[in-house]
Amino acid sequence: EAPGVTLRVVPLALPDLAEAMAAGEVDLALGSLPGLQSGFYQQALLRQRYVCLMRDGHPGAARRLTRAAFAGFDHVRVEALGTGHGRVDEALARAGLARRIRLSVPNFVALGHVLRSTDLMATVPERLAERIGAPLGLLTRPLPVRLPSPEIHQLWHATRHRDSGHQWLRAFIARLFADAPAARVRVNGR
Repeated sequence: EAPGVTLRVVPLALPDLAEAMAAGEVDLALGSLPGLQSGFYQQALLRQRYVCLMRDGHPGAARRLTRAAFAGFDHVRVEALGTGHGRVDEALARAGLARRIRLSVPNFVALGHVLRSTDLMATVPERLAERIGAPLGLLTRPLPVRLPSPEIHQLWHATRHRDSGHQWLRAFIARLFADAPAARVRVNGR
Protein backbone atom coordinates (compact mmCIF):
# COMPACT_ATOMS: atom_id res chain seq x y z
CA GLU A 1 0.00 0.00 0.00
CA ALA A 2 2.99 2.31 0.42
CA PRO A 3 5.62 1.69 -2.26
CA GLY A 4 8.75 3.69 -1.68
CA VAL A 5 8.14 4.16 2.05
CA THR A 6 11.01 3.13 4.30
CA LEU A 7 10.52 2.64 8.02
CA ARG A 8 13.35 2.83 10.51
CA VAL A 9 12.38 2.05 14.09
CA VAL A 10 14.40 3.75 16.83
CA PRO A 11 14.22 3.29 20.60
CA LEU A 12 11.68 5.47 22.40
CA ALA A 13 14.25 6.06 25.11
CA LEU A 14 16.34 8.24 22.81
CA PRO A 15 17.60 10.92 25.20
CA ASP A 16 16.98 13.62 22.62
CA LEU A 17 13.78 12.32 21.01
CA ALA A 18 12.10 15.74 21.08
CA GLU A 19 15.11 17.36 19.42
CA ALA A 20 15.36 14.56 16.85
CA MET A 21 11.71 15.06 15.96
CA ALA A 22 12.12 18.85 15.70
CA ALA A 23 15.14 18.34 13.41
CA GLY A 24 13.22 15.93 11.17
CA GLU A 25 15.40 12.94 12.09
CA VAL A 26 12.39 11.16 13.61
CA ASP A 27 9.05 11.75 11.91
CA LEU A 28 6.60 10.04 14.25
CA ALA A 29 6.60 8.59 17.75
CA LEU A 30 4.14 5.96 18.97
CA GLY A 31 3.50 5.06 22.58
CA SER A 32 2.76 6.41 26.01
CA LEU A 33 5.31 9.22 26.01
CA PRO A 34 4.84 11.69 28.85
CA GLY A 35 8.05 13.49 27.87
CA LEU A 36 6.52 14.57 24.54
CA GLN A 37 3.24 15.95 25.84
CA SER A 38 4.09 19.59 25.23
CA GLY A 39 4.87 21.18 21.88
CA PHE A 40 3.80 18.29 19.66
CA TYR A 41 0.67 17.35 17.81
CA GLN A 42 -0.72 14.11 19.10
CA GLN A 43 -3.52 11.72 18.31
CA ALA A 44 -4.86 9.31 20.91
CA LEU A 45 -4.97 5.82 19.45
CA LEU A 46 -5.80 3.56 22.35
CA ARG A 47 -6.65 3.64 26.04
CA GLN A 48 -6.22 0.44 27.98
CA ARG A 49 -6.03 -0.81 31.54
CA TYR A 50 -3.26 -2.65 33.32
CA VAL A 51 -3.65 -6.34 34.15
CA CYS A 52 -1.52 -8.96 35.82
CA LEU A 53 0.01 -11.54 33.47
CA MET A 54 1.21 -14.97 34.63
CA ARG A 55 1.59 -18.55 33.48
CA ASP A 56 -1.23 -21.06 33.62
CA GLY A 57 -0.62 -22.97 36.84
CA HIS A 58 0.89 -19.98 38.65
CA PRO A 59 -0.05 -20.07 42.37
CA GLY A 60 -1.90 -16.76 41.91
CA ALA A 61 -3.98 -17.97 38.98
CA ALA A 62 -6.42 -20.13 40.93
CA ARG A 63 -8.03 -17.38 42.96
CA ARG A 64 -8.87 -13.69 42.94
CA LEU A 65 -5.72 -11.63 43.23
CA THR A 66 -5.94 -9.75 46.53
CA ARG A 67 -3.70 -6.88 47.58
CA ALA A 68 -1.81 -9.18 49.96
CA ALA A 69 -1.36 -11.91 47.35
CA PHE A 70 -0.21 -9.41 44.71
CA ALA A 71 2.38 -7.98 47.12
CA GLY A 72 3.48 -11.46 48.18
CA PHE A 73 4.28 -12.85 44.74
CA ASP A 74 7.51 -12.24 42.83
CA HIS A 75 7.32 -9.85 39.87
CA VAL A 76 9.09 -8.89 36.66
CA ARG A 77 9.42 -5.14 36.12
CA VAL A 78 9.58 -3.89 32.55
CA GLU A 79 11.73 -0.76 32.55
CA ALA A 80 10.60 0.66 29.24
CA LEU A 81 12.57 3.90 29.55
CA GLY A 82 10.97 7.05 28.23
CA THR A 83 7.46 5.59 28.36
CA GLY A 84 4.58 5.93 30.77
CA HIS A 85 4.97 2.25 31.68
CA GLY A 86 7.90 3.21 33.89
CA ARG A 87 5.39 4.85 36.23
CA VAL A 88 3.63 1.62 37.27
CA ASP A 89 5.45 1.36 40.58
CA GLU A 90 4.70 5.01 41.39
CA ALA A 91 0.99 4.39 40.77
CA LEU A 92 1.06 1.21 42.85
CA ALA A 93 2.77 3.09 45.70
CA ARG A 94 0.03 5.75 45.63
CA ALA A 95 -2.46 2.89 45.98
CA GLY A 96 -0.51 1.55 48.97
CA LEU A 97 1.09 -1.41 47.16
CA ALA A 98 4.63 -2.42 46.31
CA ARG A 99 5.81 -5.24 44.08
CA ARG A 100 8.55 -7.64 45.09
CA ILE A 101 10.74 -7.27 42.00
CA ARG A 102 12.93 -10.29 41.24
CA LEU A 103 13.77 -9.48 37.63
CA SER A 104 13.93 -6.24 35.63
CA VAL A 105 13.96 -6.28 31.83
CA PRO A 106 14.45 -3.34 29.43
CA ASN A 107 11.41 -4.07 27.23
CA PHE A 108 8.52 -6.44 26.59
CA VAL A 109 10.26 -8.63 23.99
CA ALA A 110 11.09 -11.70 26.11
CA LEU A 111 8.55 -11.11 28.87
CA GLY A 112 6.11 -13.82 27.79
CA HIS A 113 8.80 -16.47 27.67
CA VAL A 114 10.08 -15.48 31.12
CA LEU A 115 6.57 -15.69 32.58
CA ARG A 116 5.81 -19.00 30.88
CA SER A 117 8.75 -20.71 32.57
CA THR A 118 8.70 -19.11 36.05
CA ASP A 119 6.40 -18.21 38.92
CA LEU A 120 6.95 -14.52 38.24
CA MET A 121 4.08 -12.21 37.30
CA ALA A 122 4.04 -8.88 35.48
CA THR A 123 1.83 -5.80 35.43
CA VAL A 124 1.28 -4.96 31.77
CA PRO A 125 -1.14 -3.12 29.48
CA GLU A 126 -4.14 -5.30 28.65
CA ARG A 127 -3.61 -5.27 24.89
CA LEU A 128 -0.03 -6.47 25.27
CA ALA A 129 -1.25 -9.24 27.59
CA GLU A 130 -3.75 -10.35 24.94
CA ARG A 131 -1.10 -10.38 22.20
CA ILE A 132 1.60 -12.31 24.05
CA GLY A 133 -0.56 -14.23 26.49
CA ALA A 134 -2.68 -16.44 24.25
CA PRO A 135 0.14 -17.86 22.08
CA LEU A 136 2.17 -18.73 25.17
CA GLY A 137 -0.66 -20.03 27.33
CA LEU A 138 -0.47 -17.15 29.80
CA LEU A 139 -3.37 -15.92 31.91
CA THR A 140 -4.47 -12.43 32.84
CA ARG A 141 -6.00 -11.43 36.14
CA PRO A 142 -7.39 -8.07 37.22
CA LEU A 143 -5.11 -6.08 39.48
CA PRO A 144 -6.29 -5.72 43.08
CA VAL A 145 -6.21 -1.92 42.67
CA ARG A 146 -7.15 0.40 39.85
CA LEU A 147 -4.22 2.12 38.13
CA PRO A 148 -4.39 5.04 35.71
CA SER A 149 -5.12 3.76 32.21
CA PRO A 150 -2.20 4.27 29.85
CA GLU A 151 -3.05 6.00 26.60
CA ILE A 152 -1.12 5.26 23.43
CA HIS A 153 -0.59 8.23 21.10
CA GLN A 154 1.08 9.01 17.85
CA LEU A 155 3.00 12.26 18.16
CA TRP A 156 4.59 14.49 15.54
CA HIS A 157 6.32 17.84 15.31
CA ALA A 158 4.61 20.86 13.74
CA THR A 159 7.07 20.75 10.81
CA ARG A 160 5.40 17.50 9.67
CA HIS A 161 1.79 18.45 10.39
CA ARG A 162 0.80 19.53 6.86
CA ASP A 163 3.06 17.14 4.93
CA SER A 164 0.77 14.99 2.74
CA GLY A 165 2.93 11.88 3.03
CA HIS A 166 3.04 12.26 6.78
CA GLN A 167 -0.73 12.79 6.90
CA TRP A 168 -1.17 9.56 4.95
CA LEU A 169 1.09 7.66 7.36
CA ARG A 170 -0.75 9.00 10.42
CA ALA A 171 -4.10 8.04 8.90
CA PHE A 172 -2.78 4.57 8.09
CA ILE A 173 -1.58 4.07 11.66
CA ALA A 174 -4.87 5.38 13.05
CA ARG A 175 -6.71 2.76 10.95
CA LEU A 176 -4.58 0.05 12.57
CA PHE A 177 -6.07 1.13 15.90
CA ALA A 178 -9.61 1.53 14.54
CA ASP A 179 -11.16 -0.82 17.11
CA ALA A 180 -9.83 1.39 19.92
CA PRO A 181 -11.80 4.29 21.45
CA ALA A 182 -12.31 7.31 19.16
CA ALA A 183 -9.13 9.12 18.24
CA ARG A 184 -8.60 12.83 18.69
CA VAL A 185 -5.87 15.30 17.83
CA ARG A 186 -4.36 17.64 20.43
CA VAL A 187 -1.67 20.31 20.27
CA ASN A 188 0.68 21.27 23.11
CA GLY A 189 -0.91 18.85 25.56
CA ARG A 190 -4.41 20.38 25.17
